[in-house]
Amino acid sequence: MRGRAQLLVTQELGLRSDLDIRRALKRRVDAERWTQLDRQLARDADRHGVIDVAPDAGWQPDLFEALKVGRLRRQESLGLAHQLGPGQWTMDAAAETTLRELGERGDIIKPHSRSLTERGVERTAASYVLSGESLDVPIIGRLANAWGKDPTRVPNHRR
Repeated sequence: MRGRAQLLVTQELGLRSDLDIRRALKRRVDAERWTQLDRQLARDADRHGVIDVAPDAGWQPDLFEALKVGRLRRQESLGLAHQLGPGQWTMDAAAETTLRELGERGDIIKPHSRSLTERGVERTAASYVLSGESLDVPIIGRLANAWGKDPTRVPNHRR
């Protein structure tokens, strides 16, 4: 489905420019989720788990190599990668799991869906309504008050 959507958008808007591609890749460096850069770094690791991003003598690193170093530094700040020496890194075994969990935390629908599924309520993405959409079917449910019994007394919020 994603591939078909990409094809339709490309037909409508045209190919992405090099600048758009660079911006998208740079956003992945600081992302708090498992990214394409992380997958490539995991594939680049040797059998001992060492990722060598040091440039060879006389070779200029390209943008993608520089982004991989930036991503490793970001993982290091999260405690998920460690620099062994100049241009040599290792990623923690839990890096993928941790980054996927961080990505889900930023996602609005996945945690709600998981919570509903745990309670035996099956919902699909189609059953969610965005603000401002009109509904053909009325919403029937219960509003849970997390602040106590009096809904007029909401702490730290203006009325």
